[in-house]
Amino acid sequence: MLRPLTFPDIGTEAAPIRMAGWLVDSGENVAVGDRLVEVLSQGVVFEVGSPWNGQLKKIERRPPAEIHVGDILAWIEAEDD
Repeated sequence: MLRPLTFPDIGTEAAPIRMAGWLVDSGENVAVGDRLVEVLSQGVVFEVGSPWNGQLKKIERRPPAEIHVGDILAWIEAEDD
């Protein structure tokens, strides 16, 4: 099932958050907890992990885009539960 990878609340309040870089490419297989993307806020790098096992299908946001909680970063074709 195709599922959206959304940007979670990382507790930075009103600070701007920017995409820093993808750690995987479209078409790569991912597992729960794999680091997928790095974001930057106030000089601190945060990593967003995969919530599912599957394949990264499409990247929606790329550096240096500013992002917000709930934004769709990419799509993952998740393996059946």
